[in-house]
Amino acid sequence: MLDKIAFETSILGFLSHRPLSGYQLYKEIEEIMGRFSDKKNKIRISKSSVYNILNKMHEQKFIQFREKKDSRNTKEFFITAKGKKYLEKTIETRVTMPVFDPLEYICGFSSIIESDKRKKLLDKRISVYNDYLKILEYKKEKYKEIFTNDKYTKFIISRAEKIIKSDIKEIKKLQDD
Repeated sequence: MLDKIAFETSILGFLSHRPLSGYQLYKEIEEIMGRFSDKKNKIRISKSSVYNILNKMHEQKFIQFREKKDSRNTKEFFITAKGKKYLEKTIETRVTMPVFDPLEYICGFSSIIESDKRKKLLDKRISVYNDYLKILEYKKEKYKEIFTNDKYTKFIISRAEKIIKSDIKEIKKLQDD
């Protein structure tokens, strides 16, 4: 499930590259979301969700639009200076959180945040992850009986550790690029 802020950030990230129509945005997001979900658990968004977010962001002055002179009077949306500032601030905050949607990274973080700042934020993310791993270790030790007897809890904690370690590995690769 894509949360509202990740959805907004993704749309602003796309618009930071070039102006797009609502339908083009929908298709871009749908394509990228398909990369992060399998056929059985496909993440779907509706066109109306895209347009609702676009309308909200237009009201907030994060985006503007111009009408193209075509047969359909298509609206082409583009990001404003206020939208860029909001996008950068949101990405900087969210990248240090334990959960950061891959769509946000692709659409915003990698292109909006300057290289030096991006490295510092990724270092902070690794630090947050390492703290989280320490907390998991502490809880596993403190609640040893639950972790050894409850298969589901053991699976969830094990999965969380694997995901975090995998993310740390991927972040280090990004920093080397």
